Parts: sequence; C-alpha cells; structure tokens
Amino acid sequence: MNVAPVIDRFVDRVNASDRKAMDEDEVPSFLRDGESEWGVGWKIIKADNSAHVAALTERLPQPLPPSFQYLVSNYSFPAFEIGDLLLFANTGQPTPWELSERIFADRYMSPVLLQAGFIQIGNPFFYNYDPVCFDTTSAKREYPIVQLDHEVALQTGGIEIVRRVAPSFIDFVNGVLPARSG
Repeated sequence: MNVAPVIDRFVDRVNASDRKAMDEDEVPSFLRDGESEWGVGWKIIKADNSAHVAALTERLPQPLPPSFQYLVSNYSFPAFEIGDLLLFANTGQPTPWELSERIFADRYMSPVLLQAGFIQIGNPFFYNYDPVCFDTTSAKREYPIVQLDHEVALQTGGIEIVRRVAPSFIDFVNGVLPARSG
C-alpha cells in the first residue's frame, strides 16, 4: 500500500479544518498561521525531517509503521488534538510536546513501555498522562494504536491496555476527519 496519498490527504484536511489556537511556546514561528486573543494559529508544513526521524528510529526497539514514518519524515507540526488523540509535535525544536523527547521523557514509565514494545506517540488529550502508543508486538507493519494505563506502568512496571484507539495509523487518519463533499 502506498501510504503517501492517504497521509497527504490527511494533512490537507487538517490544514483546512478549524484548528484550536495554542500558546506561543507550543508553536515554533515557522508553523504559525496567524494570531488571535486566544493564542497563535498553526499549520502542518511540508519538511524534510528524514535525518531527524532516522536518528529517532535508531533509539526505538522497533521501526515506526510506514504511514507514521511518512508523516513525521515529510511534515512538521505542533502537538494537536484530533479525534480522541493528542498527537505529539514533530518540529525538531524544543517544544513542550516534542515527539522525539516525549517518547523517552518519563524516566520510570518510558523504559517500561519501550521494553514491552510500545512506542508512545501521544496522549488521549492535553494533560492526560495515559500514553497512546503503537503496539509493536503485533506482527503487522502497521501497528495497532492503543491507550495504556499510566498508573499500572508506573506502579507495577506492567502494561494494561485501556482501549484500542485504531487498528493502525492509516485507519486512524481515515476515520478522524470526514471526507470532503463536492
């Protein structure tokens, strides 16, 4: 499956949608799309992040699924909520929600997740601490996305899936935004 057209359409749909303004420290200047009394606007932009993503991938126990790898290798974006997921930022800058930092940020929980085969890509929403991860224990190349209980990981070093977010990142992006009509 060629994931590029699906991810490119997803980016177009996100950029065409109403996007919640954010605090200035969450959106690097090159991703800003206007300002208002509620904060700064933002957009997803085309960018060659392949070197940055290759360095990140070397630190992971499994490769990223092709669809997500395509997104983060070819686009920069701040952290944003879409559907029932806060997707971590991919800016290459020191933002509070930067993917390459958040995956490893919690010195207690992050090693538990990674050793068990879960790569965190977000949370259910801003300031909820449950990790939303790719479940790389699946034999598929496009891993399921699951939400884990952070307290179980922190208190017992175990993994408890709270819910299945989507069968894959492709399924997620196809399901979060309605197709344009007309």
